[in-house]
Amino acid sequence: MDPAARRETWKLLQKERFGRTILLTTHFMDEADILGDRVAIMVSGQVKCCGSPLFLKKFYGSGFHIVVLITPVCVVQELTRIIKNSVPKSKLTRQVGSELTYLLPQESISKFPSLFEILESKKETLGIASFGVSMTTMEDVFFGVGEVNVVAKRKNRFSSHDQSLPDDNVYKTKPTLKAATMHINPTKPPQQTDYIMTDFCYNKGVILILQQLRALFIKRIIHSRRNYGLLFIQLALPMIFVSVALILAKTAPKPENEPPLQMSIDLFPDTVIPFYINTIGDSEIQTLSNYYTSQVTKQNQLKYIYNKNITTFLIEEAKYHPTEMRYKYTVGVSFINSSAGNSICAYYGDEAFHSAPVSVGLIDTALFRYFMGSSDYSFKVTNHPLPTTLISQSYQGQSTSIGFDVAFNLVFGASLLASSFVIFVIKERQTKAKHLQFISGINTISFWLSSFVWDYINFLVPCFGILLLFRAFGQTEYIDMEMQGRFILVFLVYGWSVIPLMYLLSFLFNESATGFTNLSIFNAFTGMGTFVASIMLYQPQLHIANIADYMQWLFLPLPNYCLAWSFFNLYKNYVAYKSCTSEPAVNMCKSNVSHPCCKETGHCGVDGCLKFTSEFFDWTVPGIGRPIFFMEVTGCISLSLLLLVEFGFFKALKWLLLSASSNSPEAMKKIYKFRRQESALEPEEEDVAKERNRIENTPISELVHTDSVIMKQLTKYYGKVLALDNISIGIARGECFGLLGTTGAGKTTVFNMLTGDISITKGEAYLEGYSVIKDIKKVQQQIGYCPQFDAIIDQMTGRETLTMFARLRGIPEKNIRNIVESLAAKLMFTEYIDKQARKYSGGNRRKLSTAVAMVGSPLIVFLDEPTTGVDPVSRRMLWDSLSKLRETGCSITLTTHSMEECEALCTKLAIMKKGRFRCLGSPQHLKSKFGSSYTLIAKIQQPADPEKAIKKGVLRNRVGRLCDFISKNFDGSRHWQLIIFSLSYILVKTEKQHFFSGSELKEIHQGMVYYLIENPKLSLASIFSTMENIKVEYNLEDYSIGQTTLEDIFLNFIKEPTPPLQEDNQHIISLIQSLPELSEMSSSGSTLDINSANVQSLPFLTEIIDDTELNQAKSLT
Repeated sequence: MDPAARRETWKLLQKERFGRTILLTTHFMDEADILGDRVAIMVSGQVKCCGSPLFLKKFYGSGFHIVVLITPVCVVQELTRIIKNSVPKSKLTRQVGSELTYLLPQESISKFPSLFEILESKKETLGIASFGVSMTTMEDVFFGVGEVNVVAKRKNRFSSHDQSLPDDNVYKTKPTLKAATMHINPTKPPQQTDYIMTDFCYNKGVILILQQLRALFIKRIIHSRRNYGLLFIQLALPMIFVSVALILAKTAPKPENEPPLQMSIDLFPDTVIPFYINTIGDSEIQTLSNYYTSQVTKQNQLKYIYNKNITTFLIEEAKYHPTEMRYKYTVGVSFINSSAGNSICAYYGDEAFHSAPVSVGLIDTALFRYFMGSSDYSFKVTNHPLPTTLISQSYQGQSTSIGFDVAFNLVFGASLLASSFVIFVIKERQTKAKHLQFISGINTISFWLSSFVWDYINFLVPCFGILLLFRAFGQTEYIDMEMQGRFILVFLVYGWSVIPLMYLLSFLFNESATGFTNLSIFNAFTGMGTFVASIMLYQPQLHIANIADYMQWLFLPLPNYCLAWSFFNLYKNYVAYKSCTSEPAVNMCKSNVSHPCCKETGHCGVDGCLKFTSEFFDWTVPGIGRPIFFMEVTGCISLSLLLLVEFGFFKALKWLLLSASSNSPEAMKKIYKFRRQESALEPEEEDVAKERNRIENTPISELVHTDSVIMKQLTKYYGKVLALDNISIGIARGECFGLLGTTGAGKTTVFNMLTGDISITKGEAYLEGYSVIKDIKKVQQQIGYCPQFDAIIDQMTGRETLTMFARLRGIPEKNIRNIVESLAAKLMFTEYIDKQARKYSGGNRRKLSTAVAMVGSPLIVFLDEPTTGVDPVSRRMLWDSLSKLRETGCSITLTTHSMEECEALCTKLAIMKKGRFRCLGSPQHLKSKFGSSYTLIAKIQQPADPEKAIKKGVLRNRVGRLCDFISKNFDGSRHWQLIIFSLSYILVKTEKQHFFSGSELKEIHQGMVYYLIENPKLSLASIFSTMENIKVEYNLEDYSIGQTTLEDIFLNFIKEPTPPLQEDNQHIISLIQSLPELSEMSSSGSTLDINSANVQSLPFLTEIIDDTELNQAKSLT
C-alpha cells in the first residue's frame, strides 16, 4: 500500500477498535507504532520483548537522530567536533552525499537546546543548509532488541509492561542485533567489495553467446524436470492416444476371422410376423402356410391379417405404430391363390441386417417340408465369409480404418503436445521473467533458439516413443524400416512447423492456462476436424473430389492437418502398393483381367483403379509431398513472423496505420496539448521547474557527462489516458533517486519505459548516453532491474536463478559461485538459497529479485518496491548492500512506499501525483522546505490509584469540577482514560497555549498524547527547552520531539479534499461541549476549538465514550 492508503486503513482499524481485541503482524514498524497499544517482537518463535511503543523506544532506543544537510564549504570534522563538545556521547552514524546523520543519546536530552542554539547561530560558518531531528523509531527498537530469556520462576506472568525492570523481572536482555550503519561518500574512490567490484573480465563475443545459451538451456531443463504435469502432457499423452488406436486395431476382429452365423428367426426374438392368406380352402396353400407357422416359436408372434391385403396393413402400422413397425416387424409372408396360380411372397424389414435371408429361409423350409411331406425336414442357412480375394485385399488397403484411427488419435495427442509448448513462454512473458532476461543481456535469437531446441527435443522424445510402439504392436504397415524412416521425416517437419506457430500464437494470450486450453482446441479442430472433412469429401459416392481438392489447399497451411493427412496417406499408399505389386496382382494385370491394381492397362473394373505410387513423397495424392512442403513453409513463415514481432516491426506498422484514425499521432498531439493546458493551471514547484529548465536547455551531449539517466519531456498515454505527463529530470552517476507516489501515480510506468517494456508516447530518454528509443538493446545491457512483481521462475532455486543471470551477464564460470553466495549472504537468504522459489515467502522473493538486479554490477539499477514484505533486519542489510553498490558509481532509482527507506538510501527524491512531479530534492531539503512543524509525543504519568488520587484532590488543581463530574457519573474502571483525555486537552489548549501556539492534538491512547506543533517561528532549541521546563510541572513521564516526517510531507502533497464531517461525530462534540469544566473555561475567556477536522482526527474518542455514557452525560448536563 502507498502511505495514503495505509493511513486510511489505520484510521479504519482505529475507528473499529472499540470493544475489540485486535492482533496484527507486520514488517512495517510505523504500523506497529501507531496501531499497537502493546508490541511484541519475536525471534525464532520466541517473544523477545513486549510493551507499549513508548516504553520500548525508551528502553531499547538509541536516542535521537539529527540530520544535517551540508553545503560544499562544510568541514565535516569541525561540525562533528562541535556536536561532540555539546553532546559528548554523540556519534556520526551515516554520511550519504550532502547529508550527515548523528546519533544523540536519550539521556543527554537536557543538552539538546544548547546544541541546537549553536547550530542555528553558526549555520553559515559551519556550512549547514538545514538540519532536523527525528525520534527513535520502532525500527530502531527492533534492532536494539537482544536475546530474551524467560526466567524459570515467574512471579507475575502478566506484569505491567511499563513498570521499571527489577532484578528478577521476567525479561533479561543481552544486545545481539546491530543496525547496519552506512558511511557513504561519493567523493571517495570506489571501494572494492566481495561481490560488487571484481578483478575478472566479463565474457564477450562467441564465448558469451555460448554461455548465455547454456544458461537458457539449463533453465528449460530445470523447469521441465520439476513440472511433472507438463512432462506428462508432453511425453505420455501422445503415446497413450496412439496406444489406444493400436490396441483397437490389434483386437478388432477382421472380416475373414468372423465365426459362422446361422440365419434363423431366433436371431430376432419378440418379432411380430405379419401373416396373410387369401384362400383358406385351398389345400396346397393351406399346407404350405401350416409348414411356415410351424417354424415360429413362442418367442415370436404371428399377426394374422384379414379383410385387407398385407401392403395396406403395413402402411397403416407404419403410420399409427412407427416404433413397433421399425423394431418388431422384421419378417412377414403372404400366401396368395389366384387364377394365375399359387404364390408366396416374403417380406423383410431393412432395420435388421440379416432379415432378408431369414425371411427367405422360412419360406424355403416350408416348401422343403411340403415337398418332403414331413415337418422333420428343414434348411439351415449359415453365413460365413469366404477367404478374401486379391481384389478384396486391394480395396481393403484403400478403405481400412486402421490408418484413419492411428492418424486421428495421433493428431489429438500431438495437439496437446504442441499446445504445451506455450505454457512456459506465456508464463515467462506474463511474469516479466522474459523481459528481465533480455535486460540481463540476451538477444532475441538466443532466447528463441534455446526455447526451440529444448521444445524440439521434448517433441522428438514422444515421437520416437510412438515408433517404438509401432514395433511393439507388430503392425506390419508401421514396422517396415522404410516406412519408419518416412514417419521420422514427417515428425521432424511437423515439429519444425508447429513449434514456431505455437510461439507466434502465444502472444494472443496473457495467461498460460488460457493459452494452453485455447490452442489445444485450435490444434484439435485444425487437425482432426479438417482431416475428417477431407476423408468425407473424397468419398467416391459423393462425386465431389474436385471440391475436396480445393478445400485441401485451404487446409494444407495447418500443420496438424498435414500430420494427419501424411500418416493416413502413408499407410493407405503402403497397403495398396504392397498389394498391387505382389506377383498375383501383376500376373492378373498382364493377363488383361479386370483388377483395381491394373491402372496402367486401364482394366480396373467398375469400382475404378486404386491410387498408389512407388514415390511416397509424390506431389499428388496419395503421395505426401504437398503436406511436407507446406509444413516446411509454415515453419519458415511462423519463425519469420515471430522475429518480426520481437523486433517491434508490427508496433511500428501499427503506428503508421493509425495515422488516418482517431487515435493517430496528430489526434494524440491534440489530446496532449489539451492535457498540457489543463495541467498548466497547476503551478510547477520551484525545484521541479529548475530541473526541467536544466534538462530542456542543456544539450544531451553535455548532460551525458554527468547524468547516467536523462528523461526529457517523457510522456506516456494508455489509449487516451495520460499516465505520465511531460517528465524532465536527470539522475547523476552515483546517485540514489527515489520515486514516491500513490498507487497509479506513474512510477512503474517510468520503469517500464526506461527498460523497454513499453513504448514511449512522447519525449526522449537516455541511459548512459544510449537512446531508449533507438538503442534499446544497448540500454538494457547497462541496467539491472527488480520489477514490482517478482519476475522469477518458481521451479528454480535461488542459487540456480542467480547462476543463470550471472551467466547471462557474462560473468566467468569460476567466479559465479562466490558471487551468488555473497549476494545471498548480503541479502540474508542463504538459508533458502537451495530451495525452489515457489516455496519462498514474499520477503525472500523480493530479496532474490533484488539480488538478480545487482548481479554483474550494472551501471544503472532500477528497483520497484524492493523491500515489500521484507523484515526490518533484512531490509537494513539490503540497504547496506545497495549503498555499497552506489559507492561504486552505480545510479540507483527506486520506488518505495517506505519513507524511512527513502531517507536511508536516497540522495534525491521526487513525489509524483497523476503523472507529474510535485516536488524534488533531498529528503532533508524537502523536510526543511515543506515541513516547518514538529511532532510532540508525551506520556502523562499515571497515579498508582486514580480513584484515590481524585478523592485526595491530587488532580483537582488541574481538572477542577470535571474530575468531580467524572467520579460521580462514570464507571470507575474508565476513570483514567477520561482523566488523561481531560488533562491533555485542557492543559494544552489553555495553559500551554502560550508556549506552542498553533499546536493541534492529533491522537490519544494508552496515556500518551500526540501533538502537531505548526509554528515556523519555533526552533528546536526553544521546543526542547520548554518541554524540559514543564516536564515535572505537568507530570510528564517522558516525551520525544521530531521534525515533520517525510511521510507527512508526502501525505500533504497527495491528499485529496476531506469529506464533510460524518454525523456520527456530532455526539462527541455535544458531549465535550457539555462538560462543566469546559463551560467554566469558556466563561473565563479560554477557547476550546472543537471543529470537524479536530474530531475527525481523534478516533480515540470513540474508545472513551460509548452510547450509554453519552445518554447519561446528556441527561446529567
